[in-house]
Amino acid sequence: SIPDEGKAVNAVFAKVLAKKPEERFASCGDFVAALERKNVAKIEGMRSRVPAIVVLVTALALAVGGWWWRERAKSEELRVKNEAIAAEQARKAGDTKTITLPGGAKMEMAWCPPGSFMMGSPTSDDPRDTDETQHRVTLTQGFWMGAKEVTQGQWKSVMGTTIIDQARKALHDDTKYGDTKYGGKTVREWLDTEKYDDPATVCGDIDEEVAMYYVSWEEASEFCEKLTERERAAGRLPDGWRYCLPTEAQWEYACRAGTDSPLPNGKQLKVLGQNNAPALDDIAWYGGNSSVGFAGRGWDTAGWTEKQYPGGRAGPRKGGLKRKNRFGLYDIIGNVWEWCADWYGDYPVGAVSDPTGPASGAARVVRGGSWNRYARHCRSADRSWFGSGFRFNNLGFRLVCSLHIAAASQR
Repeated sequence: SIPDEGKAVNAVFAKVLAKKPEERFASCGDFVAALERKNVAKIEGMRSRVPAIVVLVTALALAVGGWWWRERAKSEELRVKNEAIAAEQARKAGDTKTITLPGGAKMEMAWCPPGSFMMGSPTSDDPRDTDETQHRVTLTQGFWMGAKEVTQGQWKSVMGTTIIDQARKALHDDTKYGDTKYGGKTVREWLDTEKYDDPATVCGDIDEEVAMYYVSWEEASEFCEKLTERERAAGRLPDGWRYCLPTEAQWEYACRAGTDSPLPNGKQLKVLGQNNAPALDDIAWYGGNSSVGFAGRGWDTAGWTEKQYPGGRAGPRKGGLKRKNRFGLYDIIGNVWEWCADWYGDYPVGAVSDPTGPASGAARVVRGGSWNRYARHCRSADRSWFGSGFRFNNLGFRLVCSLHIAAASQR
């Protein structure tokens, strides 16, 4: 049988080779000290039974064993992470999930799978703008996108301010926006009101389910950052993922949802007048139809030209009243303009992967048209832009949750 002191030494070496790092000695010094304790070396001269070579070999074992277990742990962590990413990317287009915001507000997200598409419009399209140079874009990662535009209730849940608060900020903003050649205008000048007027007079329906507006690019980005921090802290956001504004490429890809036509429902856009395009009725609130069935507070449309349905009042609507696209997205065209992450700039000529736009610029991209804009703006390829501090009664955003990756190529 093994002497008691031998058993004690065996126990010390067993600790050296323990599987869990927290069960092993923290250092060679701790190991040697354990061998020298009287409860391990019960006989005089035990130190002599531990030659220097044993200490050296054990130290080496500690170092190598520790490295091996650390590398194994890293490998296991990477495997789990990659499996989670693969499982997420394997979802089908239009799969949905619901997230809970602070205060209990809910938000439905729809899955947009990775893929490739032609961004921009062919020169044969009419209407069309010259900044829509057609080029192939590949998105290597799928992403979640809000099934609807961010609502007033969801905004208040995260940011704590109301549509009235945001309208007041817009009226108090002394920045001049618009065509700088002619000096531009403040938001209150565009709205034909005064700085200290009641902000409620420049608001439409105040309702938690109505799309949020009077939101600047900076504020929309802050909304995303706050939600990301909260969800990470709660352990509900997968490693590497974040909430953000969509890139312009993500937005158009999600809008088209596999179509290559001017409209995301696969139809052509025949414009009969500035505010008259019947093909939009099923999918969008725009300048021609936004007064139809509108019963709340809003803006008088009597003076709007070439209107499909003349007269009435209009304003931003509740999401989901029009037909969704193939990815399960409502109001991706019309209702309110939607901020994108990109600076506005020229498109590339060749194919790109995961583009994020120019490195700098003077204005941020907005997409989708709105309840008080012309039919031509309600196309999948249409582009517009505003200064990043601009707030207006037709300007909101839609949330994206995506894996943060470096763009392979940028324009």
